[in-house]
Amino acid sequence: MASTAAVPRESRPPFKQRFKAWWEGVELDDVASAERNKQTPGQKDTVRRAKIDKKPAFEWETPRIKVLQTIWGPGCAVPGDKDFCLWLAKPCGLDPTMTVAELGAGLGGFTRALHQEFGLWITGFEQDSELARAAMEYSVMAGLGKKAPISVFDPEMLELKESAYDCIFSRDIFYGVKDKNRLLQTVEKALKPRGQLLFTDFVRTGSTSEMRPTYMAWQPGEPVAADPWTVQKYQTACAERRLDLRVSEDLTKLVRTNVIKCLADLLDKSEILKSDPRMAEPLTQHVALWTRRVAAIDSGDIGFFRFHAFKTGVDKMLSDW
Repeated sequence: MASTAAVPRESRPPFKQRFKAWWEGVELDDVASAERNKQTPGQKDTVRRAKIDKKPAFEWETPRIKVLQTIWGPGCAVPGDKDFCLWLAKPCGLDPTMTVAELGAGLGGFTRALHQEFGLWITGFEQDSELARAAMEYSVMAGLGKKAPISVFDPEMLELKESAYDCIFSRDIFYGVKDKNRLLQTVEKALKPRGQLLFTDFVRTGSTSEMRPTYMAWQPGEPVAADPWTVQKYQTACAERRLDLRVSEDLTKLVRTNVIKCLADLLDKSEILKSDPRMAEPLTQHVALWTRRVAAIDSGDIGFFRFHAFKTGVDKMLSDW
């Protein structure tokens, strides 16, 4: 029986070229040739392209916005549909009397879902201005412009009214914040006594004394300056404040399974994606982003956790008396 040798990873065409060939229905050689030609002024791109003759229904609904929702679902910029979001928030015991904030609101799907499910007032904050604008437009279209607004913010400079919130959610924000201690302090001060902080984030699970290839490939490819803490470091930081960290739950397998399923489902959505050729570039970039993340997860470099903390009623020093 003849043996079949695996193709060395180094000899495979770049991911972008392979994805583009699948997207446009052409041979890999044509894509590679076209990219070489594009680097030479005056030469014509030989890859077959569809004419871009469609405009989005709204100027703010960019190809990237459409790509994110095609992958993750309506109102979603990250893995986790409405059911996942409600499950995530379940430990907080939300009710209509609560005032809530969400950091990292993305396209506002989680923000609007919480209002619609519990009738509470909630404010969303998103650091990506393109996502923040679209999120607010979607809230306005849903008649929730005042009850579930989303605005752009800088997590490094965030200021919140003290003792104003019963609960603050944060979705995948801390790992990209340089001064995590300052953000934690801002959030703690903004919570009412016995208020709750529930956040999800990428955490460092591998050795912090070495920079493995998968980690080095993941870190610079993030849209933010990624510098994740370990679970222990979050536990220590909360203990130094009026934050009683009750839960540090590993959701890595759950999230990874969801990511793989959603990316695999893209094959069934090819006609939707091909309907607007402008979606090709953001789709390629986003798939590559999550490919790097999954590789770093599989190598044990990073994980994905949910943390749940309660604000204690008195300062730490007084509680030690």
